[in-house]
Amino acid sequence: MKVIGFTGTQTGMSSQQYDAVMSYLSLYKTGGAEIFHHGDCIGADMQAHRIAERLGYDIIIHPPTNPLKQANCVSKTILAPLPYKVRNRAIVDASEIILATPRGAEASYPYSGTWATVRYARNVGKPVVVIFPGGVVTTF
Repeated sequence: MKVIGFTGTQTGMSSQQYDAVMSYLSLYKTGGAEIFHHGDCIGADMQAHRIAERLGYDIIIHPPTNPLKQANCVSKTILAPLPYKVRNRAIVDASEIILATPRGAEASYPYSGTWATVRYARNVGKPVVVIFPGGVVTTF
């Protein structure tokens, strides 16, 4: 795997999610991953950006059109802002695997952008690693 995509809650990752994302991104980097895509939202995207930056990934930012939700992360590659659904699908389409840190179970947050992105990734056959707030990991 060389290209990792990320989606997560705007409320930010729990400490267990943060630690797991750090572990997965470190493992993927050791395995040859080079590129990290994220949606530049406040919360989890910003946290994951910092991890990927520290690990030396080339980061591609897909900002949302809502400037109030932009984290304004810095990278040499920042794409044009897109509506959330289009942007999230672009992240999935550009990635080989998706890491997701939702706020909670899909049944509790069926309309969340994070879960919509996970469903899209599954529908197009991309591997997905979902890291729940308590640290439980599910793969699809």
